[in-house]
Amino acid sequence: MEESAAKAWFAPKNQRRGQPAKFSELTIETCLQIRVVFGLALRQTQGFVRSVFHLMELVLPVPDFSTLSRRADGLKLSNPKLRTNSEPIALVIDGTGVKIFGAGEWQETKHGTRIKRRTWRKLHLCLDLNTGEIVCSELTEDTVSDPTAVPDLLDQIEDTVATFLGDDAYDGTPVRQELADRFEDIEVIIPPPKTVAPALWLPPPPLLAIGIFLPFKRTAGCLGKSKPDMAEGLEAKP
Repeated sequence: MEESAAKAWFAPKNQRRGQPAKFSELTIETCLQIRVVFGLALRQTQGFVRSVFHLMELVLPVPDFSTLSRRADGLKLSNPKLRTNSEPIALVIDGTGVKIFGAGEWQETKHGTRIKRRTWRKLHLCLDLNTGEIVCSELTEDTVSDPTAVPDLLDQIEDTVATFLGDDAYDGTPVRQELADRFEDIEVIIPPPKTVAPALWLPPPPLLAIGIFLPFKRTAGCLGKSKPDMAEGLEAKP
């Protein structure tokens, strides 16, 4: 935790009537963000933050669950960090399904009729990891794969991209080649899929060459050539 955040942990004193607030809005926002990230309840959030502070040997009180619930209503969030044009983008990309609601959903809700076919769309999003800003987006049919939407998304970015992060769905030569053609010295972080296998055009490993040579050596020995002669021939003609 930064020293400035620790100093702003408590609410400033005010001259209004009533009991003054103990914790600042930054404190409530931090705890609620931790709750959203880890999917915790308010009581679990209180214990989680308290345990983290204990491991950090940080002597700061933690708001209880009732305070978090009461202060969450009408909380003024802090302004996001603004990015300058000189700063490169750390791009995080992913896609999610979007369900379309129409007359079929209305009939199912009102009359209880069963819908055999449902319509979906796919929303592709690119996020700047440094600022949390969505820099580009694309809405496509559900049949469009994630790598296919990458060129259209990159067309919306005018700034420099220093890092590209994606899941194993973007692992492949088309995506990597598209990034290399658009941005220089870009760092691509994509985990390989579980079913990854070596390419067929890779050169054979040394063990494979030895395995081919040994049967040939045995065959030459059967034809009457001794092992020293075989070794001399190999030394003379490598």
